[in-house]
Order: sequence, then C-alpha cells, then structure tokens
Amino acid sequence: MEMTMDWKEALNWMKENLEAQDYLKAYEKPDYAVLSWWDYGNWILYVAKKAVVCNNFQAGADDAAKFFTAQSEEEAMKIVEKRKVRYVVTVEELTVKPETNKTKFIPIMQIAGYSPEYMKNKEIIDFFNKTMLYKLHVENATNLTHFRLLKNFGTVKIFEVK
Repeated sequence: MEMTMDWKEALNWMKENLEAQDYLKAYEKPDYAVLSWWDYGNWILYVAKKAVVCNNFQAGADDAAKFFTAQSEEEAMKIVEKRKVRYVVTVEELTVKPETNKTKFIPIMQIAGYSPEYMKNKEIIDFFNKTMLYKLHVENATNLTHFRLLKNFGTVKIFEVK
C-alpha cells in the first residue's frame, strides 16, 4: 500500500501540531493514543511520532474494529477511555459506498465479531450507516458530543476527542 499525498500531509500535520509524546517506551503507557485502522498504525507511529492503538502487528485491532463498528457514541467512548484515545484518524477507503464492493469495512466487521459474509450488500450499507465510522468520516462528527473534526486532508480526516 502506497502512502498518498493526503496521508503524507495528515501525518506531517500530526507530527507538527499534536502534543509531543515519548511514544516509543514499550513498558510505559503513553499519555494518549491515536486510533485508526491497523493498516495505518505504523505510518502514524513512525512518521507522525504518535502512539497508536494498533499497527500492522494487529495488536489492538479488535478494539479499533469495535470502535469503528460501534452503534452508539457511548459504546465507542468505552474504548476511547480504555485505550486513552485523544485522536481518531479515518480514511475514505474504510467506508462503504453503494456503487463499489471495494472497502476495508468488511474485515473491520469480521474482526469486531460480525458476519458480513451472511449479509446482503444493502444490509451491510444499512449497518455501516449507523456506525461510528460513518458518523465520523461521512457526517464529520456533526451529531456527536465527544468528537470534533480537527482537520481534513481530502481522504484522511483527523478527529479530536473532547
């Protein structure tokens, strides 16, 4: 997977504008973490220099999946509090679009414990439209109490936990 210009700009912005942290101390919990999908964890860790909930080793992917598939803000906040999440990063390719079957949302559902292979495409879209991922990336957190859109880099969006 190649890093897009949107990602490069987002990561550099995070490095320069988010609170600095000692993100590589393996035996100490960081002050805060950034939650995104595991595919992007190493980019956030090594380019933006921020601690992440999960990376390409997939530790923490279950909590990220449960956060993105959460059907309520209260449910999502349990994971935020557990993982000390201060920022959430979403990207277009995680979302579901009716016109295409290309999405990373299917594996997110599977890791969260759902069985999308038994669902029709419309059922997956209906489910997606109720998730935190939808409420963040598509609706820009406009109806959420604890999140706000901090910065938009085209396909990549950064949200702050209030």
